[in-house]
Amino acid sequence: MSKEQIKLKWLLIASIIIFTAMLGFKVFSLIEVKTVNMQVSGSIEASKKNKIFIAEYKPFFDDPAIKGFIIGETWTENAWKYEIKNWQKIIKIFPETKIVIKIDDFGELNLDETEYLIKWDVEEGDGHHRGSGSGGFHLIYMGQSYPPDTLSINIRKRLSFKDDYGTFYTFYLIKKR
Repeated sequence: MSKEQIKLKWLLIASIIIFTAMLGFKVFSLIEVKTVNMQVSGSIEASKKNKIFIAEYKPFFDDPAIKGFIIGETWTENAWKYEIKNWQKIIKIFPETKIVIKIDDFGELNLDETEYLIKWDVEEGDGHHRGSGSGGFHLIYMGQSYPPDTLSINIRKRLSFKDDYGTFYTFYLIKKR
């Protein structure tokens, strides 16, 4: 075998190794994609980047019991989740709207974020669905494109693991213009 043939052989082997590694990386990265549950953007910026952002809200507090309670960001976005299509991660958008509330500090409410849905939860005043994810709490408006301009939000402390609730703390979200 000539030097040129040996060089071509090693070039072919190196190309196969690189292609296999790239394919393996692509497959591994797709395995990590959450495709089952609805997702929540981590920030307003991420929501805008993914073209699912609808509107930003600002909090209004009139309950003196919520001292030190700090909300970082609040916004609405289309409900969405990841899907794999043609070996590509894409965002599938649904007709529902999510209200995302990023809580920076619980202040004097003495709530532990890890006990969400066990000892306390968040709900919209009309009892819409609630949930959590990506470090934020979200409320889902089923089948509605746009939630109201003003929302009443309740933080509810549970008396027991059943649906027995004790203390309610209320704050409001007002859509920014």
